[in-house]
Amino acid sequence: MPFAFYLTIGFVFGLVAAAMAFLTTYGEYSRNRFTAKRLVWRMSLEIAFVVLAFFIIIAIVIALVMSKD
Repeated sequence: MPFAFYLTIGFVFGLVAAAMAFLTTYGEYSRNRFTAKRLVWRMSLEIAFVVLAFFIIIAIVIALVMSKD
């Protein structure tokens, strides 16, 4: 399969995972830990970006491994 296919799959699933990580983190931090909404938003966005980066990096690694013929 082409390299772009793996990147597309990684990006799509990465966006879904990042959205879920954001929602989970935002819900837990706002309920249990912090009262400042701006801080909760920022920390939740940071975690969402880390999850997105993780999925994209994993997709690149899988694309490089799978595309070697």
